[in-house]
Amino acid sequence: MNILPAFSFPTEIVVIDDNISQLKSLNINFSESLNIFSFFDDPTKALKYLNNNPPPRNYRDDISNNSLPKETDVQRISFDLKRIHQLKNNNDRFSTISAIIADYRMPSLNGVDLLSSVKFNSRNLLLTAEADEMIAVKAFNKAIINQYIKKDAFDKIISIGNFIEEASRQYFIDATKFIIDDLQAVEVRPKAYLDPVFIKYFKTLLKTKNIVEYYLLDTIGSFLLITGNGESYTLNVQCKDQALFFQENIDEISPQILSPEKKNKIKEYKQILCYSSYEEEPYPQESLWGEYFKDSIEIKGKDSFFVSLQPNLTSNPITISSTFHKYKNTHIPFKL
Repeated sequence: MNILPAFSFPTEIVVIDDNISQLKSLNINFSESLNIFSFFDDPTKALKYLNNNPPPRNYRDDISNNSLPKETDVQRISFDLKRIHQLKNNNDRFSTISAIIADYRMPSLNGVDLLSSVKFNSRNLLLTAEADEMIAVKAFNKAIINQYIKKDAFDKIISIGNFIEEASRQYFIDATKFIIDDLQAVEVRPKAYLDPVFIKYFKTLLKTKNIVEYYLLDTIGSFLLITGNGESYTLNVQCKDQALFFQENIDEISPQILSPEKKNKIKEYKQILCYSSYEEEPYPQESLWGEYFKDSIEIKGKDSFFVSLQPNLTSNPITISSTFHKYKNTHIPFKL
């Protein structure tokens, strides 16, 4: 199923190969990657590092709903929507290991034995020589690895890059499945994060704006977007029912608050209310509507969604204590 995870941020990739020149080559090829790399030439040292890492984070605990909100559309949700974006305040989030890449032929410990000894679940890739292919197939059939790539393949770097991207995506799909499942159970309105056309738009937006992490803000599909330098945007998303709700009785609002031109744009779905879920109140006071209605575009897939990308509109600025670029610049990639 094509879905957007409820949140995503760069993760750590651990690479093990006793050939240091191979590690240095991978480091060069993936220097611009939106991931953190840790390279080991000693498989025993790598296994110790992996198993000494904290266990995979239980995000359900992080965003558990201790006091159910009053909104009727989220009363049965087992988590607090407003706490999802607070995961950005976890300074260790970029050290989350989502994938392991290991060479098969290494002294003291081969790649299959290493990967089968890791104490937590991850997406695993085995690098093999031609002669080791049957061993890799057996490891795949036993679910020790998710994929193998021949070391002499002409497209090896591309294949590794694709594996890393998919591993990270799958990590967050699995980690946020409980969020998506809950929302599907209680939210009857269309959901943008399940719409293929919106998802395509969203992925393009991430690349255009250099977004490296994002967090779901509401049940329809608004997101907090953060760049590697810590700049943040709110992608405001409304379905048609939401847009119609704000059109009701709009003509009765004073022209000093909403000009006739602005009212027409709202009626034509060319402006939506951009009021993020960072606020305590669900909507701003009516006297401030003129400030919060912003130009929008329609993303038409199975359903229509109206979106508006805005720099942070909250009165309390979003602070990012640890940005991806800052973390990456202080991370030591080679654990030799």
